[in-house]
Amino acid sequence: MGKRKRLGEVVNYLTMRVQMMNYKELIEQDLEICSGSVEGAVRYVVSQRFDCAGMRWIRESAEALLQLRCIEIN
Repeated sequence: MGKRKRLGEVVNYLTMRVQMMNYKELIEQDLEICSGSVEGAVRYVVSQRFDCAGMRWIRESAEALLQLRCIEIN
């Protein structure tokens, strides 16, 4: 893909989401505007329990265990 076409796609993507990027308002509401804390929480809650070698999960079992893990952590 050409650089101009890729740049056009990025500009279109951002243009369609500009209303979601009101960082000043988000900061005033004391809301997180970064993904680092979310990624850290996922790593702590999910990865430590579900990413062990050799483990396989069915969706229903994993979801139930994840709910229990969240209850324990909270």
